[in-house]
Amino acid sequence: MATNEWENQDSESVEYLSATDDDKLWALLAHLSGLSVLVAAPANVIAPLILFVLYKDKNRYVAFHALQSMYFQLAIIVIGVLAGILASITFGDGLIVALPVILGLVVAGVIYPIIVGLHAHRGEMYEYAFVGELARKHMGLY
Repeated sequence: MATNEWENQDSESVEYLSATDDDKLWALLAHLSGLSVLVAAPANVIAPLILFVLYKDKNRYVAFHALQSMYFQLAIIVIGVLAGILASITFGDGLIVALPVILGLVVAGVIYPIIVGLHAHRGEMYEYAFVGELARKHMGLY
């Protein structure tokens, strides 16, 4: 969800809106790294984690986007595993629910990081639904 409340924050938060072109590029790459799951599964979580660790003390704009990207990828993994468990414990009957959920996760896992990454590349403090707020709180950006 896009938020304009960042503009109403104190002066410490305003710095997150003024990102350099390099910062915007790294924020974009943090989101697009989620697509690496198509090539190597753990990279979709490891790449944003590495960016977060590298930038958490250097640039909070990049760190915020890397953290929420990582949270989003972890949420997709957890929901996918739960859907798989549901299908398993119901001896396949849960596939009626699990299959559309997993298909939705695949679509969301490809499209959503691109959308959020493009917003980040424009210098916007755009958030993923649900996990964006968690990342904002973790970063101390209320």
